[in-house]
Amino acid sequence: MKSLDKQLSCIKDAADNSIFADLHVTEDLKKRVKRYTTQARANTVPIRKSLMHPWTKRIPVVVASLVTALLILSFWPTQTQNATALTFKSDNSADLFVLKTTDHEKPLPLNVEVDSFNQLYYRWSPNGRFLVYGNYGDLFIYDSSTEEIRNLTDTPDLWELMPSWSPDGEYITFTSRPLEPGENTPPHSNAKSWSMQGAFGGNPALIRRDGSGYTVLEKGLVQNPPSWSADGKTIAYGVEGGIHLFDFKEQKGTVLTPTDYGLKAQYLSSPSWSPVRNELVIYFSADDKEPTREEIMNGIASTPEQGYVLLDLDKKTSLILHQYKAPFVSRPPALWSSSGNKLALVFLPEHIIHDPTALLVMDRNGNNKQNLGEAYQAAWEPGGSRLAYIDLDNRRSIVLLSPTDKGWERQTVDFTKILQQNFLEGFAWRPGIKG
Repeated sequence: MKSLDKQLSCIKDAADNSIFADLHVTEDLKKRVKRYTTQARANTVPIRKSLMHPWTKRIPVVVASLVTALLILSFWPTQTQNATALTFKSDNSADLFVLKTTDHEKPLPLNVEVDSFNQLYYRWSPNGRFLVYGNYGDLFIYDSSTEEIRNLTDTPDLWELMPSWSPDGEYITFTSRPLEPGENTPPHSNAKSWSMQGAFGGNPALIRRDGSGYTVLEKGLVQNPPSWSADGKTIAYGVEGGIHLFDFKEQKGTVLTPTDYGLKAQYLSSPSWSPVRNELVIYFSADDKEPTREEIMNGIASTPEQGYVLLDLDKKTSLILHQYKAPFVSRPPALWSSSGNKLALVFLPEHIIHDPTALLVMDRNGNNKQNLGEAYQAAWEPGGSRLAYIDLDNRRSIVLLSPTDKGWERQTVDFTKILQQNFLEGFAWRPGIKG
């Protein structure tokens, strides 16, 4: 309790010394500190960390309804109000936080709650004003200019996950599926805890930012966030081993045929659209048979060719960016820099499959490939060239990589004093507020 009181004291000090006019932190923050104090003390019951990996297909998990936290850290490139910020989520706290660059020990709370299933999937709108996130099976929007929170989907019988913004910030894509038997999503039920018994993901779906136009694009299990084309006209997503392209204007989808691009693959997933070109990077595998634990432990699991490929949708060509042999497991989408000239690939250990494990950064054509460490999660700065990641070996710190003529300059921000025994569970860049 002493450590909690110390953190709450830091919050009060931060409220007295706030410089976050551009993040819309207002004077009523001080009035809310007392309420946050009560909530934080009530939420200090420890819970067991979920063993479910975000890209796992089916693992039943029971998670206490204790809401985990977000943290925002501001890295100011210049002293303007068009700066960029990073939002962070801790695994065992209670609210959204804003941290000063010059004093990382004084968090400022905001009234936003994000559950464990959405730890890697909350996103700021392109203009930096709105935050979309998931909680209790629904999607919510936080308006930083008014500090209002609105339930975007409000569907007691559905589970929505993995939101992503359209380039103009008017639409949000996500996954949606009916609740499975035994799944509870408080506060829609009286359950004190809740569980995920079905698949992580669902049917690709679309909604306007104002909550209208909720539409399921088609039936099929999507397990990564749908990806928008740079012009906002097409949405790409992986469905059961294939890539589907949904034409936003025509309101119909087509299935991408790999042989049209000279690519031989049995399985395709995790599309990621270039922010500036009509290009997709997708994960591919020559085989889609998932090995059993016994096969891996006995060294008899098949190791198909797999990796990431760049598809030029205009020229109908393909370029292998990274290829390797390993037991099959679907990998997360590639990460584009805002310029569209750099790519990052995150390789995490998947259950008992530990090879490869890396954070690979390369040019868009696969050249100048570098292994920069091991990341739990990584993301590029919007409108900039920096790459941030949570260190896999030390999940109480963020590493910020800045490109220089001599390579990558590394800055580490340590959150140990704030997190105590907790870990960082995810983050997302916030674009600079315009005006």
